[in-house]
Amino acid sequence: MLKIPILSNLIHAQKTRPRLEWERSLTWFRLRYANPDGPTKAVNLLSRAQVPGRVVLHYRPGDVAQINIGIPGEAVRLLLQMAADYGFLLKSAEAELPARPAPMIQAKTLPFEREFVAHVISETLFVTPAEGEKAAGGSHFPQTPAQKAGPGRAVWHFPDDPPPGIASTPVWNGWPVPERLIAVHNDPETWVLGRSLRGPLHVAGSLNLYGQAEATSSWLAGLLVQAFAADPNRVAVIDGSGLLARQLKRKSAITHLFQNGLTFIDMDGASTRGMNPLAPVKGESDEETVSRWQTWFTMMGAHANALTLLPQAYQDGIRDIFGLRRWLIGKRQEQFAVVSALSVLVEQIVHSVELGEWIKHPTDILNALCRDGSLIFSINAHNWERQQLLWAVLLAVRHISDMRLVIHGFPAWDQFDTGMLNGHHKVILSNGPTLNGSTTVLVGCRPKNVPLLAERFLGNHPVLTENLRLLRPGDGIVVSGEDITFVTWNKTI
Repeated sequence: MLKIPILSNLIHAQKTRPRLEWERSLTWFRLRYANPDGPTKAVNLLSRAQVPGRVVLHYRPGDVAQINIGIPGEAVRLLLQMAADYGFLLKSAEAELPARPAPMIQAKTLPFEREFVAHVISETLFVTPAEGEKAAGGSHFPQTPAQKAGPGRAVWHFPDDPPPGIASTPVWNGWPVPERLIAVHNDPETWVLGRSLRGPLHVAGSLNLYGQAEATSSWLAGLLVQAFAADPNRVAVIDGSGLLARQLKRKSAITHLFQNGLTFIDMDGASTRGMNPLAPVKGESDEETVSRWQTWFTMMGAHANALTLLPQAYQDGIRDIFGLRRWLIGKRQEQFAVVSALSVLVEQIVHSVELGEWIKHPTDILNALCRDGSLIFSINAHNWERQQLLWAVLLAVRHISDMRLVIHGFPAWDQFDTGMLNGHHKVILSNGPTLNGSTTVLVGCRPKNVPLLAERFLGNHPVLTENLRLLRPGDGIVVSGEDITFVTWNKTI
């Protein structure tokens, strides 16, 4: 009695060995698409007798479904070219086929209601039957049909409405747009977030934006066009990467404001302007000015004892770096150790290439902001000197009341205290610390960061995680309280 199952297993192994060996030799790709015609055509062309003559499809259903394509190595380049030509997506995948292959029967459609393995040979479809279904006349390794391939031969087709996991764009069925986010008009007291299936969305208060630098700058450019359109005054954009400013310079809605109250400073441009980082800001108290000085020097590594000199300097009428330098020389004999510590930093500022030039030719770039103007300040803050310029502008701008403030590409979030923004209620931080009560917007990010953002903001929901993975430039996922929805600045949703 024990010999029967053993013999049965041997017979099954002999029947399935050619198929298993062949399937294990294949190169596998995960398929995603928007239009089924492209991948259907590609699979049928590859299934013809020349090369490779046989294509394997493996489908696994679920909340996020998956369909993999397996082809011989010599056909990989051709498949990748077809993906580019026909507009579908491929990503390298591992073969995870059933351990005990079932015989395959000829079929006209793909059974997407269940898991299956299919071979396409000369445009003819062979599919593993459903569990419990008999495969009468089936074969574990079907061969080329007697009827030759030709126009109209194939009747099978990938589904027109691909589910999550197979769709190449986010799927938002079942995620309603919250009524409270729908924008009736462009209100300067809110941020317009983009278009949804029910029109533009907006939100009041502060935003936290998370994603890859290129994606955050692309999404913010769309938001800022709307922000300036609602009210061109009292907007401050501080860009520490230069990517956002580059996007904004391409927007005619922004450039026409350059002569109408919008100050645009690009420290990496052909012409730049300087700034006196110690100049008092209109509306700033004496105590706030001194505190700003102390914070700036702290960022540069000044010792706490050295900071005690700054209130004295302010009381003695010091208002710029060169004045502070002369003042410290006069104080050296009285407080040598403390003065020397601060003097080292001041000399470093004066003699540095970029900081020194910046303070030699100061202009009152914040004056326009105090008169209801706006500012876009951009610098690629890739080194210590440039980061001090960025800090100086940020520390000054934060004391101007009632600003709509956007901080992007900031290189030193570990030194940033959100308490610096107390009193500002319309702030956007790009990849910065989370602000209390803020709305979160997720945009395109690196694959390695998808699980981190999905766990933190999306509750690891499988469909939302898949949607995050597929966001295009200009797309975003809005997380506002318990509501999660999709927005975009693209023409198509």
